[in-house]
Amino acid sequence: DPYDEKNITSELLFRTNVDGDSSNTFHSKCDGKGATITFIKTTAGKRIGGFSSIPWSTKSNYDTDNEAFLFSLDANQKFVQYKNFGNAVYHHSSYGPTFGNGHDLYIASGCKSNTSSYCNSGYSYGFFYSYNMINAGSQQTAFQVTEYEVYLIKNQQKNKE
Repeated sequence: DPYDEKNITSELLFRTNVDGDSSNTFHSKCDGKGATITFIKTTAGKRIGGFSSIPWSTKSNYDTDNEAFLFSLDANQKFVQYKNFGNAVYHHSSYGPTFGNGHDLYIASGCKSNTSSYCNSGYSYGFFYSYNMINAGSQQTAFQVTEYEVYLIKNQQKNKE
């Protein structure tokens, strides 16, 4: 397993409460770095996120990432891709971290001061009631972000080879 937790270290690349919430800053701090995990907390108190094994960029297209997944810390659930495999992550200069066709999880620029971020379930990842994951049972899929953080994931065993 390339991501055996015994060999993993992480490095904080971006935190909205320190770096602001613009997509430009997200990209300047995270693009081209490597595998990342994003942790998001919404104003409704939900804790969600996603993992991408490929680096973020501003190339305005989808990428295939067979290792990408979404998760809900509150529900203790991991959501893997089940269709649209070529659309695991979406890269765009004016978007924050974005996963899936549709998009299954999209973080807007200025996410701490707007409700433009959203979760639309079932486009690429295997969850069907995104409003339960995002807004405590409300059928509203848009949300406002309290904070999000992006960490670089490093595999120490790979680095020793």
